[in-house]
Amino acid sequence: MAFRPLSGYGVTHVGIDRSPPPEEVEVVSKTKRVAFCLVTVAFSVLFLPAQPAPLTQAPLCRPFPGTVLLDAESLDGWSLEFDGCGMDAPEMSLVEGFLGQSIRLDYDFRKPQGDPSYCDWAQLRYDFPEPRDFSQWDILRFRYRGGGAKNHLQVWLHDADDDRVGIQIDRVTDLGAWTYYTLPYTVPSRGIGAGILRQPFGWPFGDGDFDVTRVKKLFFAVSRNSTASQPEQVRSGSLSIDQIELVDRVGQVDSAPSEEAVGDPDKAAKAAAWIAGQQQDSGLVHSWREENAANGLIPQAHVYDQALALIVFMRSGRLEETRELAERLLALQNPDGSWFKWYRADDPENFE
Repeated sequence: MAFRPLSGYGVTHVGIDRSPPPEEVEVVSKTKRVAFCLVTVAFSVLFLPAQPAPLTQAPLCRPFPGTVLLDAESLDGWSLEFDGCGMDAPEMSLVEGFLGQSIRLDYDFRKPQGDPSYCDWAQLRYDFPEPRDFSQWDILRFRYRGGGAKNHLQVWLHDADDDRVGIQIDRVTDLGAWTYYTLPYTVPSRGIGAGILRQPFGWPFGDGDFDVTRVKKLFFAVSRNSTASQPEQVRSGSLSIDQIELVDRVGQVDSAPSEEAVGDPDKAAKAAAWIAGQQQDSGLVHSWREENAANGLIPQAHVYDQALALIVFMRSGRLEETRELAERLLALQNPDGSWFKWYRADDPENFE
């Protein structure tokens, strides 16, 4: 039985703001969030030194050691599934990976010639010969590399009864460098509670209770970004998977060994200049260059990104940009101390 990915099942990527596109969120119904980190940064402007801090050596953290679940050195146990809408069959192959080989999916969501619409998904599936007990670990971790279109990545675990837990990571399949994701899953017996991998609402299979001691299938799916302003741009691409591991985060006491890394002042200066170039006349920093009126999208300034921009401006000695951004954020602060999740970068007072 083939199990298709779920559309609309989105979760914010840890560390990157992957908020729903503006057409899915009415500006008038923005969710109000207490941005503690932003409050801290905004008011720290009053106390930070006027001169930028020198670049110093800082520890480069490595991920916690993990237990290899699948090393992706063979196609044994792997299979392909895809949307039965008329698209050409995707291809699965072994290619050079992060370590040794990796499993690669190549897809094209075009329908037969003459049909202007597109198919929606393709996925890699792995079937364990026997159900696996994941209860000794807390986290599923894997490395991936994308290519081509900026579509969504979905990860699913199925137990022997076909209950599933999973996640959608929005618009990340275009990243061409090897990247690792660390995804907690539900392990109530270990005191973690519900993790990032969650059972979708309304899933019709299984008994409704994901059994982490009897995991039978693993899926890596590409789901088409149906909100893209130009569907042709999200038509085709690739996804490579490598080094699938299980991590015992609860059992870790000390972090893994770290190494010293030296900052690059030239690259830091160029990055700061580029971010400063995204600052609008309103004082806010435009979060995503692709979100603009030319593409029919609202230019958004996410509050989290404004906090990061404040740090960059201060450390690079851009005091005027810092002052303009901080004053605008203070003016936008709600009476209870919170901010909305995002504002129009070009007109933050406009809620239409």
